[in-house]
Amino acid sequence: MATVAFWGIRDGQVATTSNLIATATNIGMNTPIKTLITHTHWRKTTLENSYKKPVDSNHLSHSFTDYGIDALERLAKSNRLTPESIRDNTTPLIKGHLDMLYGTTKPDQDFHEQLIQAVPAILRNAENYYDLTLIDVPSGVTNELTKTVLQESDLVVVCLNQNLTVLNSFFENKEYPEILNQKEHLFVLGKYDDQSKYSVKNIQRKYRLKNKIYTVPHCSSFLDATNDSNVLDFFLRNRHISSSHENSSFFAEVNKLSRAISAKLDLKLGRLESGGE
Repeated sequence: MATVAFWGIRDGQVATTSNLIATATNIGMNTPIKTLITHTHWRKTTLENSYKKPVDSNHLSHSFTDYGIDALERLAKSNRLTPESIRDNTTPLIKGHLDMLYGTTKPDQDFHEQLIQAVPAILRNAENYYDLTLIDVPSGVTNELTKTVLQESDLVVVCLNQNLTVLNSFFENKEYPEILNQKEHLFVLGKYDDQSKYSVKNIQRKYRLKNKIYTVPHCSSFLDATNDSNVLDFFLRNRHISSSHENSSFFAEVNKLSRAISAKLDLKLGRLESGGE
């Protein structure tokens, strides 16, 4: 039904992947929306590791080379790609609600170009099976695959942080993808520190922004869960926490981001329960 790209200005600095993980898990666990998550990086990422323990070497070939986005690229090239083949090459995380499509293990230029050609068909077929596809793309403005995904997306979640150098580079158009001028998008500050001088209000004032800025607050327990491949358990344990709990602001803000995405896409999420609301 809809594709959302999570894009960041700087690789490894703006929490693009963890913002997607938090949003996807929240939607998958608390709504009827059928969601797919994937990425277009050239290596196994935090996205895969946050949900599953790393596979052993004997299972590696099946898990990646004959599975995931590599398999879909081959199907697209031979015109055999269907919505059902998208489903068949994913890993269920929350049955009926959240699936993962593993990324590639072919980090070479030839495959890069082939995947650029295949991505539109992959996303189109995914939209015919899933209500929502969330895709984590490499940062910056020069990657051709990233440009293709942004072009094909219905919404771009722009991931920033409270670093003034990063903010200046983006809002002064030094590292600003022109495609955003044509796309629905929203801003989110990852690993947000509400004690920083560069608060949401001050950033909006400094750059004269009328757009709302969303946040995913820094949360040590969430970061530990991603490192421990334990994100689903973390969300379950915190599903009905009170507003006084140390993790409540994290879940409340992730809920706001989830609702904002749904509003932009006219999706019906229902009641989001995490965060003691």
